[in-house]
Amino acid sequence: MFFRLGYTIRDLIVSREQPFNFTFKGQGQRPVNILIREPDDGEQARGHSDAFCEVTAEFKVSEKNEKIFAQIERNEVLKEGERWQWQYKGADGLNINLPSLTFFPNYLQDFIRQIHNELAIAARASQAYCVGGVISPDRTILLVVVD
Repeated sequence: MFFRLGYTIRDLIVSREQPFNFTFKGQGQRPVNILIREPDDGEQARGHSDAFCEVTAEFKVSEKNEKIFAQIERNEVLKEGERWQWQYKGADGLNINLPSLTFFPNYLQDFIRQIHNELAIAARASQAYCVGGVISPDRTILLVVVD
């Protein structure tokens, strides 16, 4: 299963026609793809002006975590009317509502932290390619499962 972590990068200008796109071995020795790009027209219309750093890698998911990800994809984690902390559009365009990460079992929390840490290290390492740019860890954009 592919996961993506995104950051904004302040004070970096990237040509829309020539984004930085490279792959290297991450902390877990898996290939990690890094894309550093300018926001597209739609993102700029929503107020984004800083460059984006998107880090993507494939992780093996255990069967018990796979079951939870399937529940998330079907929007079955929360019952109707229960309070959500995160919301995003699913592949079918419908809203997926999620509680805090602490709602989930420890084994899933640990897996998500492992993914986040590995992708964050790769994002910070990519800063060497960004002369003058500063990755903003306080402005994390997303952690998304990508099929």
